[in-house]
Amino acid sequence: MGPAPVASANAPPSNADEPSNVDEDADDSDSEEIEPPNPAREAELRWAKARFPEIGGYERLDAGLLKRLLDWAKPGETIKVYDRACRPTSVTRRKTMLRGIAYHGLRYAGGSSDEMSEGYSEVEIGWRFHTFSSNWSSYRRDSQGNWAFDGSGGFGDGGESVGHLLSAVTADAAWFDDSALGLALECGRLTEVESECTGGGKRLCERCEGWVPRTSSHEPNTFRHRTGKKRRVKDAVRVDCSAPCAPIEQPPDVKRANAALEGVLFVEPRATPPKPMVFRTEAACREYTKRHPFDREDLTEWRGDGNGYDDADE
Repeated sequence: MGPAPVASANAPPSNADEPSNVDEDADDSDSEEIEPPNPAREAELRWAKARFPEIGGYERLDAGLLKRLLDWAKPGETIKVYDRACRPTSVTRRKTMLRGIAYHGLRYAGGSSDEMSEGYSEVEIGWRFHTFSSNWSSYRRDSQGNWAFDGSGGFGDGGESVGHLLSAVTADAAWFDDSALGLALECGRLTEVESECTGGGKRLCERCEGWVPRTSSHEPNTFRHRTGKKRRVKDAVRVDCSAPCAPIEQPPDVKRANAALEGVLFVEPRATPPKPMVFRTEAACREYTKRHPFDREDLTEWRGDGNGYDDADE
C-alpha cells in the first residue's frame, strides 16, 4: 500500500498553467476534416458503383457520427465523460471536438515521501481520440516539512492517438475502432507481352486487362504492400522494337470513377469485437463493464481524472 495522501495544510500548491481547453475560442484547425456530402459527387459515386459493382463492397464513412458525438453537449457546455474504468473526465464542447483534462494527479517521485510531482494530460475527442501530455510541477519538503515549489516543465505539443477512427456513437458511449481508407481503381490483371523484334532480339511490354478497386490506408504509420496478378504471353507478330512500349493508361470509365472516389473516405473494422472507448455516463459505464468486463490492458489506453490523486510510487 502506498503512502497516505498529504494533509491539505501541507499539500503542494498548484502551479500548473491552466489547460488550453478553457479557452472559449480555442482553435480546432488541426482536427480531421470530413468533406460534407455533395449532390454532384454522390451522383458520380452512384454511377461508379453501377459501372464497377465491386466498389459497393466497401463501407463509406458515416459523416453523421461526429455530430452525434458532439450532441452529448451544447456548444461551450462542460460535461463529464468516463473512461473504461468509469473514472470521470470533464470535457467542454468546442468547434469539432470535446476537449478537457484526461488526468490530473499528484504522486510521490523517486520512491521518496519528500518529493512529489503534479501534472495533467489533456484529451481531445472528435473524429480521433487524442491524449496530450502537458505541464508538470515538482515539489520538495522544506526543513519545516512543508511542500515547496521546486520547478516545472512540459512535454511539448505532441499528442498520442488512442484507438482509431470514430466508428459508432450512441447516447451512452462512443467507439473508435475503424480504419480510414481511400479507394481507387487500379490495374488488377497485368499482362507481360513478349514480342520478337523485327531487327532481332526480344522485348517485354505490359498492358492492363482488368481494373479493380484497391484501398490505401489513411491511418498513421500504416503501409499496405500489394502486388497485382501478372501473367506472360507471347505475341505471334514481330514488332518494331525501336518504338517504345505503349504506356498503360486509364480508360475513360476508370478515370471518371477515380475522379468520383478521390477524397471519399471508406472504413474497415479494426477491433473484434469492438469496445467502447468513452462513456457518456457513469451508469452506462458500470452497466457495460458488468456485462462485458474489460481486459487489464484495455483500462490503460487512456485514463480519466478519478479522484485527482495517485498514490502509487514510481
